[in-house]
Amino acid sequence: MTRWPAINTPVGGQRHMTGGIYAGLLALMLIVVPAIGFLLALAASMFADNLKGNGPISLLYMIGLFVGFSPVFS
Repeated sequence: MTRWPAINTPVGGQRHMTGGIYAGLLALMLIVVPAIGFLLALAASMFADNLKGNGPISLLYMIGLFVGFSPVFS
């Protein structure tokens, strides 16, 4: 038999996170992740011109756009 609750959180657990950690996570979510997505879409679009609309390349383009715009829709 295990102890319940299954997930134990420390009392006041968020007090251990500083403002810098919150700012870094916010920057990661709003700047770095979309930049990686748009770079993926850009790279896929450059290769799609040479391959005349190859399926996997266009799929990478769509995934890149989805990742790039995900913070906007979240």
